[in-house]
Amino acid sequence: MSNHSSQQPLKDLNINDPLKRSVNKQEEKKEWSPFDPPPAYSPPKKENVRYEEYLPFIQKLVDEHRIFEEKLTQFETTLLTIQKEGFQKGYEMQLSDFFYSFDNDILKHQRKEEDLFPLLKQKLLESGEHSKREDQTSATDVMEADHIRSIQSVAVVFNLLGLAMRLPDQKSRLMTLDLAIEQGKVLVEEFRLHSFREDNIIFPLVHKYQLAKNMI
Repeated sequence: MSNHSSQQPLKDLNINDPLKRSVNKQEEKKEWSPFDPPPAYSPPKKENVRYEEYLPFIQKLVDEHRIFEEKLTQFETTLLTIQKEGFQKGYEMQLSDFFYSFDNDILKHQRKEEDLFPLLKQKLLESGEHSKREDQTSATDVMEADHIRSIQSVAVVFNLLGLAMRLPDQKSRLMTLDLAIEQGKVLVEEFRLHSFREDNIIFPLVHKYQLAKNMI
């Protein structure tokens, strides 16, 4: 796999971003909906909500994002080390730590977020913050799709790494390992972008509409 095809630059993410929508070219000032950010990590002016203003339920979700970011960084570092130095003893445990965290912590985290999505979607539809298609999708549909894709992507990377360790042919093993690493790096970037959107768009909206009052 070429480096160009496997490492999708942020500008490509912007072009193919499912959060994008069409805007009137005649508008002098481009407007964005809260679930439709411009360049991936450069959202427009948003609701400024300090951590202290959030209800405990949202604070916990934010805290869990920070913990998972550390896991992502460790996972990414391991992948880059393997890519540079080859697979060595001890890397199995470092990789397993990420997959264990995903299975035991991140999936639970995602389910807690999904408990908020129906309420938030209703508010977004009522306020007109949705797609112009007949089925009227909103930011929550994109976030739920991200959650599903994360499960699929983690499974792909996990299985590729496992296959690479079992293949007897060295050339095939190295090719599979290279594919696993590249897919892993894309996975890390997708997770980071997803968390960024939740921190800067979804959670402020949940706060704005006061949807976490009865959440534990």
